[in-house]
Amino acid sequence: MFDVFFTEHSVYGKEDDRIFAESCKNAENVIQVFHEVRNGNQNEDGNSEVLFPIEEIMNSASLLGNITSSLDKDGVIRRSRISYNFNGNEYVTLGFAGEILESENISDSISEIKSKVPLLKDETVLLRYKDFSKYAGYRAWDILKSAENHKKGLPSDFVPSDFENCTVFFMFYAPGLYDICSTPMSKNYPGSGVHITLLDNYLTDDFVKKVPVAFDLIYSLIFAFLGGILVFLVENRTKHFKILYFVLIVVFGQFINLLITRSFFDSNYYINSILMCSKNTKDEAQKSGSSLYFRELARVKVVGKNNAITVFEPVVREEYEAQKEKYSTFEKALNCFYKADFDEAQKLFESIKKTDGVSEKYIQKCEEMKNLGEEELKNFNGVWVAKNK
Repeated sequence: MFDVFFTEHSVYGKEDDRIFAESCKNAENVIQVFHEVRNGNQNEDGNSEVLFPIEEIMNSASLLGNITSSLDKDGVIRRSRISYNFNGNEYVTLGFAGEILESENISDSISEIKSKVPLLKDETVLLRYKDFSKYAGYRAWDILKSAENHKKGLPSDFVPSDFENCTVFFMFYAPGLYDICSTPMSKNYPGSGVHITLLDNYLTDDFVKKVPVAFDLIYSLIFAFLGGILVFLVENRTKHFKILYFVLIVVFGQFINLLITRSFFDSNYYINSILMCSKNTKDEAQKSGSSLYFRELARVKVVGKNNAITVFEPVVREEYEAQKEKYSTFEKALNCFYKADFDEAQKLFESIKKTDGVSEKYIQKCEEMKNLGEEELKNFNGVWVAKNK
């Protein structure tokens, strides 16, 4: 599978393209790729602009695979689509292309794959990334040299049987040449790693499965309750019972409150796949010497509570250092929001929205707040108020 674009003719001339195309056709197992251009352009039919290989190479391929990524709003690739529809045709994503290479009916094979994986509502799957170094990688030159020696009966590092029943991805990996993307594993993850991970997850049935919110809440409450029982058993003394009972109720109550806050935030204003914690958690972590950077996200007040809860996003120090300017701009924008300076806050949020889904939600909130009257804003203190639980 070539995770390389052949959208232009070879600099060595069209004869070079012809020889390559003929070799691909004779192999009968070569997969070429195409992708959607993310610049908003559309063709005369109203479809997105798509880049295909040059005609000779496209026609020589046994199958075309899609490599258009499924980006989250913060620019991170956590998911992958199974297929891509263009001009009424359904194309499989590169990671699955090898699985349906010999299929007589591509659409039926894609449907079969979809029935076997934990599809989300948008027909994507959540990827479970692994250390990229676990996948065997070889230099193309070493393989070509071994192939030539093998034909001549000379000793070689590799023989054809080394690659039997294997899916081979051809990719650029030299610094400055290979495609990189942002994943939960790294800000500089090889682009081909997304397709390799997709295939790995499929073959090992190891996709990330999304747990229903209700189950997640019940599961968390059970563990919180069991934790309370454990404390009581350790301190099982009559004189401490009232104190322990009070502590359990307070901690348990605050835990439920934070879960309700998270649920409210997710369903109304926020984005998925982000970690949140309370101010108490942040303070304790910092006291313990944690190197995490805690980004203040918002002040939220839920139904039944008089006081607002300040929630934070824990960020790995390396990520913070790499995007310090973004986090600094967000902090300035948040302060403007707290001061009800929605115009300036929105301007700052706009400047970082492409790499920060939180800012995009704040832009919507700023627009909402600017439509309120002076009387409604009179007592504004930066708190987002939930109308229901």
